[in-house]
Order: sequence, then C-alpha cells, then structure tokens
Amino acid sequence: MKHRLSLPLLLLAVIMLIGTAVYWQTGTADARGVLVQAYLDTDQTIAYVGNVDDTGSPLMAISYDTSSISSLRHYAVESQARGDALLKAGVSDFYVWVTFRRTLSADEFRALVKETGLSVQRYTMRAIGADGSRITIGGGPVDGEVLPTQELDEALTQVQAREGDQALTFSGIFEVLGTVNATGYKQLRSAPDVFMVDVTGTLVYRNANFQRSTRFSWKDFVAKFQISGNSPFWYMEDFGLDNFASDP
Repeated sequence: MKHRLSLPLLLLAVIMLIGTAVYWQTGTADARGVLVQAYLDTDQTIAYVGNVDDTGSPLMAISYDTSSISSLRHYAVESQARGDALLKAGVSDFYVWVTFRRTLSADEFRALVKETGLSVQRYTMRAIGADGSRITIGGGPVDGEVLPTQELDEALTQVQAREGDQALTFSGIFEVLGTVNATGYKQLRSAPDVFMVDVTGTLVYRNANFQRSTRFSWKDFVAKFQISGNSPFWYMEDFGLDNFASDP
C-alpha cells in the first residue's frame, strides 16, 4: 500500500522544523511564500517544496513513504526517471543527494568522488556503539580535501568522548550531497554501491517560478542550498541493507 502525502502538510512541517531537521542549518527563520510545490511521482508519495528563507538561502524539504522496502525502491526509481528527463532536456549540471547501498570506507568514498568528478558539499557517516546503537556524524571538505584524515579522527574522538566508555566502531560514509556534471551523474547512477541519486535539488533550481523569483546563479544556489529530509539509509538499515544490495 502506497502512502499518499499532502503538500500543505509538508509545508507545515517545513515551517515547524526549521533549525531541527537533518539538513536545515540552525539560524534560518520563517519560510517565506513557497516557490515550488510538487510531487516527484504520479502516485504522489514523494512530495517536495522549495523556498528561500529570510536570510536569502535557498532550501528544500522532501518527504516520502518509508513504510516498506518497495516504497524506498519506488523513491529510487522515480528519482532516476526524473534524472532521465533532465538528461533528455540537456541539463549539464546536477545537484545530487546520493544514498549508498552500504557504508563506504574513507578510501572507497574518495575513489568514487574522484572517479565521478563529484564536487562534495557535505556527507554523512555512521558509527556503531557497542550496544548496537547507530551514531550519525556529519562532515564536509576542509581546504579542498574531501575527507581529511585528521578531521575524521578528531570527529570520532569527539563522538567517543560524548558516548563515554562505550566502544565505537566507525562503519563508513552512507550518503553525500554535492554537484556533478551529466557524465558524472550517469557514472554515479551506474556505480555498484549507489542505491539512489536524488535530483530534487536540481528540479528546484530549474523550476520556472523559483528562477523568476530568486534569479540565483548556479554557483550561488549550490553554495547556499540546504535540504531538509530524513535519510533513506536509516530506513534501509531498519529493513536490512541486504535487501538493497542490488536492484530487483
């Protein structure tokens, strides 16, 4: 059973969750009149809104059905369909939210970034506590280095201090946000360890009303863009990552 989502309810959630959602930076204030309201799919189970906050930063919130393995696969399939349409339209630059099928090691992640030419904005990592608890760690490039070893070690040390005596195991990187050209986008989609490449950020930027109202250059949009949405990887973990190891 597919769960249809309501755009007005999603907008209400956007306004209520400012400063607390996963990719919504602390300090943003009221969301002004919504510029983009759309569904990613015809079943209306994947809803997104795009806007500009009172500091002038572009932002997007997305909500999707997380009730089953098939609903997460549906999100991935619909994302690819939208990506196909963008490619057909001749789009050359993509803002992507990439979810992996498993956590990648630091070296695997660096290799994928290099191979695809992905310009990383930020990424999310997983550590596992001795009790099996999942710990989420955010990060981003420092001085042009995608995943600096020193910063990674310092982040893990800080998390360990917060967790006390509990031993932590660093699992790896499970998602990344950034920009890539059309060739790199296709490479990401075909990479064995990539489950989904979400392109809704690109859709927001290219929306006629958004363009007319904001006039952001691509460079400025990318530098300031924020996404609010729950990570698909969390639900993939809940259902078991083996269920997403390959496409059906």
